[in-house]
Amino acid sequence: MSQLKPMIIVILMLTSSLAGCTGTDTTDLEQQIADLQQSNDEMNETINQQNQANTELQTQIDERNTEIATLNSNVVILHSSILALESDLVVQQGLVLQWQQTAEDNRANLSYAQLSNANMRLADLSNANLYGALLYGTYLINANLSNANLSY
Repeated sequence: MSQLKPMIIVILMLTSSLAGCTGTDTTDLEQQIADLQQSNDEMNETINQQNQANTELQTQIDERNTEIATLNSNVVILHSSILALESDLVVQQGLVLQWQQTAEDNRANLSYAQLSNANMRLADLSNANLYGALLYGTYLINANLSNANLSY
């Protein structure tokens, strides 16, 4: 029993220092929890709004991509139409060439022909007589003009 008394005193001293820590005043913590919950709800609402905006923007991007594909298709069609019109430029402008072959020299006679702005790309004009022909703006890339008469 003589040892029990000092032990009880030590336990009493240790527990008395903890006596104020077991209070039940949590009003401050409850308010912080409520504020954090409200902030969390507001952030969730903002996330939902941003997700909806992202969905709308993605829809707009898809629509624009469809428009771009359609316009690219139109460009291809128009480009092929331009190429067809360029190849028919001589006929469209009424510049139908009549090749007159002379028996003695086997030369195309295009003297004084109105060939301005004509598409003569890849044309074989070797040995042709182009004396006095108007060739302003004529498209002659890769045309064969070897031994052609280009005087005047």
